[in-house]
Amino acid sequence: MLNNPPGFRCESPIPESLRDEAVALYDEAFGQKLALAIEDVHCRQRILHEGMCLQYSIGAVAEGRLLGLAGFQAGKFSLTGGITLRSLMAAMGVFGGIRAALVLSLFQRKACPGELVMDGIVVGQAARGQGIGSALLQQVHGYA
Repeated sequence: MLNNPPGFRCESPIPESLRDEAVALYDEAFGQKLALAIEDVHCRQRILHEGMCLQYSIGAVAEGRLLGLAGFQAGKFSLTGGITLRSLMAAMGVFGGIRAALVLSLFQRKACPGELVMDGIVVGQAARGQGIGSALLQQVHGYA
């Protein structure tokens, strides 16, 4: 296990109680890119909330707050793997969901056998410069 800088610990998976914070951090980092597929921020965050598979994540946690997260894809499963065509159509209607799925498919990367793919890493703005991103990367490396 990594010796983290003082003040936080890495946890895998991110606890369910921190799902809302994980959604907010992920959308902070990737919302502009995701907005190409899901423009409405409230809809996008609802889809992320329902579609994140936290078991494919590592979080940096301090005093019950999520400071940063790293998501990954292992085999067929990933942090954002719960976002499906069906869930997109349920949230956005048939045509909106199909359009969103097509746009999101442009961002997908598939892991080869024995390979781990990062599904995003983010450190909240207030927590940057404290070694959190490096610690998360080391944890992902260790998991791989």
